[in-house]
Formats: sequence, structure tokens, C-alpha cells
Amino acid sequence: MAASWGSKSAGCIRWPEELASRRRPGCAELPTLFAWLRPCRTPALQTIIVALLLWALAFAEWNWRDTMCCRLLRIVPILVLFPIEILNAQTSTFRAGTQEVQVDVSVTDKRGLFQRDLSESDFRLRVDGKEREITGFSVENTAAAGKRGQRYVALVFEVEHPGLREEVMQFVDKFAAPDVYMAVYARIGREMKLRLPFTSDPQRLKTALREMPAVALTGDVFASDPALVSGYPPHALPLLVRVSGVAAELAPIHGRKALLLFSYTMMGNRSPGAKYNGEVSKTISDCVAADVSVYAFAGGRRAGTSEGDYYDSAPDTASDKGGTADQTGDLAIHTGGRYMPPGKYELDSYLNSGREDGGGYYRLTFKPAEEAGGNPCHKLKVAVDRAGLDVRARDSYCASAPMSDHGLNAAQRVLQARLMSGKAGDIGGSMQLSWFYAARGEGLVDISMAIDWAAIKLKGKQGAEINVAGVALREDDSVAARFPDKVAVDFETAEVRDDAMKAPHRYAAQVALEPGRYRIRVAAGTGEGAVEIAEGTVQIEGWDGQTLSASGIALGIEDRPVTSVAAELNASSIDGPHALTSRGLETIPMAGAVFPRGRDGMFYFEVYEPRGEGKPVLRMRIVDRATGDEKADSGPASAAEWMRPGNAVIPVALTLPLATLAPGAYRLEVTAGHAGGGDRVLRTADFEVK
Repeated sequence: MAASWGSKSAGCIRWPEELASRRRPGCAELPTLFAWLRPCRTPALQTIIVALLLWALAFAEWNWRDTMCCRLLRIVPILVLFPIEILNAQTSTFRAGTQEVQVDVSVTDKRGLFQRDLSESDFRLRVDGKEREITGFSVENTAAAGKRGQRYVALVFEVEHPGLREEVMQFVDKFAAPDVYMAVYARIGREMKLRLPFTSDPQRLKTALREMPAVALTGDVFASDPALVSGYPPHALPLLVRVSGVAAELAPIHGRKALLLFSYTMMGNRSPGAKYNGEVSKTISDCVAADVSVYAFAGGRRAGTSEGDYYDSAPDTASDKGGTADQTGDLAIHTGGRYMPPGKYELDSYLNSGREDGGGYYRLTFKPAEEAGGNPCHKLKVAVDRAGLDVRARDSYCASAPMSDHGLNAAQRVLQARLMSGKAGDIGGSMQLSWFYAARGEGLVDISMAIDWAAIKLKGKQGAEINVAGVALREDDSVAARFPDKVAVDFETAEVRDDAMKAPHRYAAQVALEPGRYRIRVAAGTGEGAVEIAEGTVQIEGWDGQTLSASGIALGIEDRPVTSVAAELNASSIDGPHALTSRGLETIPMAGAVFPRGRDGMFYFEVYEPRGEGKPVLRMRIVDRATGDEKADSGPASAAEWMRPGNAVIPVALTLPLATLAPGAYRLEVTAGHAGGGDRVLRTADFEVK
């Protein structure tokens, strides 16, 4: 065919040409990982100025010669400790009232080892302070199950010394596996930056490490910034804030996570009888809440041990006189990790106790009650009826259980009444509905809607408030889910808001529903003026979770580089919205299905291959809806380039070749199956060119 499934965006790959030729028109080739994360931007390598060299020389005097990198390869036991199982922050995710809620719970003893002998009767689960019945209970990712669970390990470089990253690359080479996911962070100036999201691909990890700018120790690293440490205890060092930031990014991922911190010693005074310094308390709490254990590798000349140090404290806290303490060590020990202080680099000795830990966790299931309330999010609290154990679980969930008008604000009550009346809106809205599998028997509908500014309440000179009410109706018009929402939008300046108001605002939400056919209506308004209503239908196909299947199709005209550490993980492994991410770029669904003439579009879909049997074969066609004539055909091609080791979800993003199409109504057909025709599934999406 004349049309080509070529790439007009860095998120879309030429099909079926060699994938190595991925590049934007007019852009230089992107061979490095950094370029992969930031398409069409060549990273400027920072010049190592004299001051940095002086600091490096000073570091060399701090006994860095015989450091932990010499024995870094012994760190493999850490991978036995941590099981695995965000992304657009402006996308709300709602779960229908009929859905069950799953809570992953990590229970460890004081040594950080998984407590594997608990039963369902040992657990207590409260929602908004009220005890809730546990309807499902299982033990996940344990050695007893005969299968090692997936692991998350974040490599966090607060500082480095010559040769460290090369030895980390050796570590990656030796222990990379489909079930071991690693991410790379590096401090750039005073900020900790994500260099690579979690991946099990050793080549990408080594590229990220190789291209990582030098992480030098400079004076501004320790300088106090009131804005930076706002909300932290007095005298808290910026490093603690950076660690808390990484922990917050890891928090949505289910299960325990390991944060390998390449750092320096942080010395501080500890009060008599205190478990740890007050300065480090918030960061410890942040890590515990995020289910993150810190493994700290400190460098520099050891400042010495004084009475009050965590590793040399008095047996009787009443006789503890306090003194100088190593906050780096406190951070590691009190988050369930391990600490290797300067001058002591015997990893095996303190990691040996974790060799037998299967890294398991418990999965609790409960059915949420149909509580009324305008806010669909609820507080969770999990406890265990046994003393001396550390219990970690997420502290909230969001649901869209049917609710009365009692819990809605005034604007939402007006919108809800208008929706249920079946009447059209004062303003006709455009909306696209696509769907994906969140789990077996559970679909996730992605909603992308264009909201006219006449339905948005302006606040001050730089703000806006969007009130939304949504409903999913079954074929018999019974309510499957309601999802009220309120979104605050803040702009940097009034001029930025004025510029944004030249086009409709894109609203995004996701609703979890069982397989079936639904009519979805979404209303937006201020409660006093015009009401905008958009309506569409969606069919979520059933799936047993055992055979090959595919999601619906999301159409778009733009993408963006991913910024979340969990961007490439399965939706079932993380809390929060399901991002449409493929090969480092997120497809942004358009609000509707009308493309401008003369411009290519893009589309995203997922293939699910739970059995790992071979490489699925894909084929894409564009046909004229009026005549049935074929306008483009990709031909059969393998999905191998989108497959990720050990991952049953295959995310695919491609260019939709529309530039040469005449105005009209068309249908995109996507077929996925095995060679020979087995497990063949067909998905379609209608669109127009105007």
C-alpha cells in the first residue's frame, strides 16, 4: 500500500522496518539512554571544573581506595529480599462498587525478615476507622511457592568515586534476570533525577550508568535551603529530603522495594534514649510508609563511634547518654535495610541473614461498602495480632461505589441530576473511550474528554476548578458505577491561563468495570451555568487470563517522555492511573476520534500473552467505513520488539498513517494472534479525517 506505518513521533515505531532506526525527522540518532528518555534533546555533558576536581581529590583522602565496589558483586542476596508485586498525576482512577479491593501487606520481624507463619485470623483491616471483613487471603512471592517473585532495586547515586559505576555494571551483568527490575537515580546539582525507570534489560541499565553525568561531591550538596527542607525536622540535611523523594516515587509499587544508596556519612547528635536522631525521623517514616528499605553504602573517613550510636548503644536505654550518631546508619537500620559504614565492607556478614528470606507478602481482599461521600477515596489501616512485627501496607484506596446525592457538592448534585435525566447537555462534549485489562475479569476504561471553558469555574487570576460527574450504565440502564470528581488547575501566571483557554481543557479519568457493554455519560459544569455532557459506549471483552488477548485501541496525536520510575510496569503492580506507555514514551489519548486532514496520528494498544508461548503476530489495517475499501495494511509482523522479559503485557504504539487520506470515515483494525492462526483476536476503532 502507498501508506506507511512510519514514525512521525518518537513514541511510534516504523513498521515493519528495523526498530534500530527509531528517530524523529531531522533529529540526530539517539544511541544513548538519555536520548531515549528525552527525544530530540542531546544531553550536554557537564564540564568538570576545578572545584569538582578538588572535591574529588578531597574525597580520595577519605579512604575511598578500598571501598564497597570491590565487593559489590556480593550484593546478590539483596535480590532475595524484595518482591514486586503513576502515572499521570492528573488522571483519577475509580473502581466500581462491585469490585473487590486487594491490599498487599508486608510483615517483617525486627531483622527485616518476612514473617511467613501468619494466617487470615491474625490480620485486622479497617476502612475509615471501621473494621472490615477480609474476604480473600493468600501468601505471595514466597520461596515455599517454588517460584521467586519479581524484585525492585533502585540504584541511587548521591555521590560516586572513580570505578564505582563500572563495578555496578558488572553487578548488572552478573545478576540481571527477567524477574529483577532495577532503576537508576543520580543526583544532578541538588536534585535527585531519575535516569532510567524500572527495567529488567541489562543493556539499558548499563547504558544509563555509562551515560550518567559525574555525581561529584560539591559544597552546595550540604547547604541548607529553607524551601527544600520545609516540613522536615530542624537541621535535616538535603540528602534526607532527596531520599524521601525517591521513596515517594517508589510508594505506588506493590510490595517491598530496595533502595541502594551510594552516599556518605551523616553525623549528628542523638538525644539520650532516642532510637535515632530527630533529623532523620521524617525520612525513616516516609520510607516505612512507602515500604522501602534503604541499603546504605557510606563513604568517607569514619568519624568514630560514640556512646549513643545505633551499633554501639547501651543495652539499657535508661543509661544511654546519647552522643554523636551516624544518621546514614540509622536510616538504613530503621527502614529494615542494612548499613555498611566507612571502612567496613564485608557485605556477606550483614546480608547473610536475608539469604533465606523469600521476600513474600500477604494479599488481603475485601469488598468496599457503599459509603456515601463526595470524596471516593478512603483510609486503610492493616494490623496484625502479634507483637514485635513491622506491618506495611498502602494507607488508602479509591472506589466509585454508588452513592447518594448527600455526599456530592452543590455543583456535582446539579450535574448528577442532569446525567440521570438522560437529557443532552447545553454544550455537546467530545470524548474518547478506550479500555485495558487491569486483571483477569476486570477492565479499566480510559476516559479522555474535552471540556469547554464555559463549563469551568475560574478562580482568581491564575486558577480554575472543574466539577465533574460521571456514570457508567449497563445495557439495562442500571448503574454500574458513578464517579464524581473535582479537579483544581493552577497556572503559573494569568497569561498562561489565558493561553490555555484558547482550546478546550483535556480531562482524564479511569474507571474499573467488569467485562460487558456500557454507556458512559460524563458531565462538567459550575452548577450555575451551562452544563457540558459527553456520551459514548464501550465494550469490554471477557478474558480468562490464560490465553492471548488484546485491549481496546486508544487514538492520539501526541506523546511525551515518561517521567515515572514505574512507567513500564504492569498496571497490576502499581497503584494509580494506568499510563499508556511503550518504549519510554506515553501516548496521550485524544478527546474524541477526529483527526485533522494532512497529519498522521498514532494509536496504542496492549497484547496479553500470559503463557509466554512464542512471539505474537500483529497486523493493522485501515478501511473505509462506507465502502469497505482497504486504505493501508501493515502486513503480518512480530511483536517481539515490544516484548519485555518476564512480562505478559506487550504495550504497542504506532503511527497511524493518515496524511494522505481524504476526508471521510474510517476504521482501524488491529489483529493479534499466534503464527498459524491460534488465539486470534480482533480489535477496532472508528475515526474520522476532516
